[in-house]
Amino acid sequence: MDKRTRGCLWTALGVVVLIVMVGGALIVGGGYWFYRQVAPQAQTLDPVAAAQEFEAIRARFAGRGPIFDLEDSGDGRATVRLRPDAHPPASSGARIASICVAAYNPAKHTLMRFTVPFWLLRYTPDARITISEDGTVVEGGEGTPFTVEELERFGPALLLDDTDADGEHVIVWTE
Repeated sequence: MDKRTRGCLWTALGVVVLIVMVGGALIVGGGYWFYRQVAPQAQTLDPVAAAQEFEAIRARFAGRGPIFDLEDSGDGRATVRLRPDAHPPASSGARIASICVAAYNPAKHTLMRFTVPFWLLRYTPDARITISEDGTVVEGGEGTPFTVEELERFGPALLLDDTDADGEHVIVWTE
């Protein structure tokens, strides 16, 4: 093998290694960015401070109640139902950037918060989403009560505000 051929092989190998390294860095960086977007954040709060946090969230939507109610179906599961008085505005125009969840556990004095980017929900099968009884936003699934498009018609809104018998409080909203 002459010098020229050997030089081309080393150059090609260097380009392949560079592409693999840049691709790996992009994958790791993208994974880290995504994790930072949806990672839950826990905070220890007393019940009074937690109530103030929930009031601050409700204040963003003054005059408008939650769109959905959480109903006990009697078999130990809860169902999310559209409130009869919830109607989308004539023209919201505002785009939804994310769905946010805050849940308070009074026994542990813990407020959990997390945010799901709304663009991620658009990629769900049939663009359907649901909210489980603990406030977790679940993509797709059986018994899904609404689609992403239906939710977008409301624009930024308070979706769910519920307290169970144990005092656990969950609030879900869009921004």
